[in-house]
Amino acid sequence: MNFSFLYLYRSNHNLRRLKSWFEAAITMTWLIFASSITMSCLSNQIFMKQLFASAFALFFMASCSLTSTTIIKPNDAFVLGNNQHGSFTVKLKNISDHDLQLWQVPIDGGQHSPLVVKPSKKTKVKVASNTALRIENNDTTSASVELIVTGDMGLSMGYKNQ
Repeated sequence: MNFSFLYLYRSNHNLRRLKSWFEAAITMTWLIFASSITMSCLSNQIFMKQLFASAFALFFMASCSLTSTTIIKPNDAFVLGNNQHGSFTVKLKNISDHDLQLWQVPIDGGQHSPLVVKPSKKTKVKVASNTALRIENNDTTSASVELIVTGDMGLSMGYKNQ
């Protein structure tokens, strides 16, 4: 009996740790269901369809992102998207105590659009298709960045020594 209680407790504990997008989806579904019960005329049904489509689009856009805290070793670089892919956007926050340098690197060669990100600063970078984002740590200590990536999610990720 104690074992089943422990299992039930752990199940409930895990349920409370669900991702926010899942909780938002449940809330939106419940709101749409509750609203549809009260609406009965044709014009309200059209409004309900529009509301449902908007809620679905909002849920889909909110759930299509990659969030990561990445550590970059000293004199190393993190490369995001060094493969065939569509365009993507990166919101980056430098949470280390020294500057980081960003480059856009097309997969067929070259690099452009250098950007220096100071400590505790945020930036947003739009990266074209088939172009990688290279985050360089040119310091002698490790660096950390918070990344939120939206757009194409079929991106390769890896480290590259400088």
